[in-house]
Amino acid sequence: MAETETSSSTDPDLALVGQRIRAVREQAELSQQDFADQVGFSRRQVIAWETGVNSPPIALLRTIREKFNIDPEWVVMGPGLKPLQKVGAKEVERRARVEREVARLVKNAGLEVSDSLRTTLADLILQESPEDEKQAKNMIFKTLRATSISRGMRKIKNG
Repeated sequence: MAETETSSSTDPDLALVGQRIRAVREQAELSQQDFADQVGFSRRQVIAWETGVNSPPIALLRTIREKFNIDPEWVVMGPGLKPLQKVGAKEVERRARVEREVARLVKNAGLEVSDSLRTTLADLILQESPEDEKQAKNMIFKTLRATSISRGMRKIKNG
């Protein structure tokens, strides 16, 4: 079995990679043990990747492409948590646009949030179809606005 690099369990990017690996496994309807057997690693390593404790090796990304037809770039960069077979320019541009819009929503709500939270908010929007994106953004803005108001911050308007 191959070794993996240990990383901080609080790394939000590593946590998202783990969530995407789990999404690949769940889409294939495999248990952690069955997934481990298919990719040639131990169940313990699969658990460590899915929980963001360890970084997955490059060999795993290659195997995910070969066995599950999932784009390794999606595993590492997204967008969202729904497995994609190919990440193209359209998906990359959508992520960039959504991230800009999330930054605007946060600013309009008068809040300061971490980069990690902004990424999580963008991922929530990107889980929706492009047609449902506007509704997801409205829900997030309402939540941000309620948070801002409950903290006694200035009243804001949806811009």
